[in-house]
Amino acid sequence: MATRRRDTLKNMDAARRDKIEARAADLMAAGMSLGGLRCAHQPTQQHMAELLGVGREGGPRLEKRSDPLMSQPCAATLRPWEGA
Repeated sequence: MATRRRDTLKNMDAARRDKIEARAADLMAAGMSLGGLRCAHQPTQQHMAELLGVGREGGPRLEKRSDPLMSQPCAATLRPWEGA
């Protein structure tokens, strides 16, 4: 069962959450999409789908969206790479 982003963020300490959200904001300001994030860190589409809490076919579908808000990474998605 997938973990919801809001639950993940709610359960982590404030300093870590702030660091993740700052990193997400930096990447969004740079215009990095989910596809760009995946290419930069080389996880599989399946792994990205699991991080996003969507089905196997949902990850690639989100990567291809042209809506910038829907194709940007959320803080919980960036958690594994917060130090990258």
